[in-house]
Amino acid sequence: KIAEARNQIAEEELRKQELTEKASEVPREKIEAIAREGIQHYSAGLQANVEEDRLTNENTVLQRKLEHTKELYRAFRNANL
Repeated sequence: KIAEARNQIAEEELRKQELTEKASEVPREKIEAIAREGIQHYSAGLQANVEEDRLTNENTVLQRKLEHTKELYRAFRNANL
């Protein structure tokens, strides 16, 4: 009887350990999924910042071209009056 009780205790301990491992795996999977989602959002934010910078620079270049064209037009108009 003592041997049976020891075997039963050992089996219960093993089962307890397996359940503990499974319980820790589930949150780890959830944490990893949330982390991946967070990284994707962060990456999307960085990509949006890069695009915003590109558009700002493009706008600056276009403003300079417009000012230069206006200056050329004024010079042309003054020369031909």
